[in-house]
Amino acid sequence: LSAVVPAAKAAETYGSVRVKLDAQDLAVTNGAVTLYQVGVRVEDGYRIAESFGGGIIRQQDVDSTHLAQWLAESAEENGITMLLDADGNAIFSDLEEGLYILVQTERMDGFYSILPVLLTIPEGDQWNLDVYRQPVPVVTEIPKTGQSPAPFFGILGMILSSAGLILCSKKGRK
Repeated sequence: LSAVVPAAKAAETYGSVRVKLDAQDLAVTNGAVTLYQVGVRVEDGYRIAESFGGGIIRQQDVDSTHLAQWLAESAEENGITMLLDADGNAIFSDLEEGLYILVQTERMDGFYSILPVLLTIPEGDQWNLDVYRQPVPVVTEIPKTGQSPAPFFGILGMILSSAGLILCSKKGRK
């Protein structure tokens, strides 16, 4: 991505991104997140690196979940990967100004992966960003559907239908 940084501007570091995946008081086993720098700041948005398809993304489009998903599909091996600690935390520090995408590259045991998130560094005057997400637990049990009264209602329905047919046939004979 350094090829798209203007030569006159030296790289500056702006702080950190702290990721917190709230596992609802459950211990986190496994899990990793990767942070990719996908673009650098230009006048009205961000110039996207060629490895992510190139072009310009306007500032107002940065919050798009569809854009984040599309960029995540182009992510290559050049990101920074951090393993989640037992509390679901990971910290990325000494980041340069730009547009980043956060992708969960290894899901936590018992949870689905979080959706990709686009981040801008710095965000206004904020130099350290916190990203909170609550992953959805994987359901391993089949929920009860209340099928125990179903045979009763089935038999009751057949009895009432039979009684109705018998009454109709008796009226037809008269």
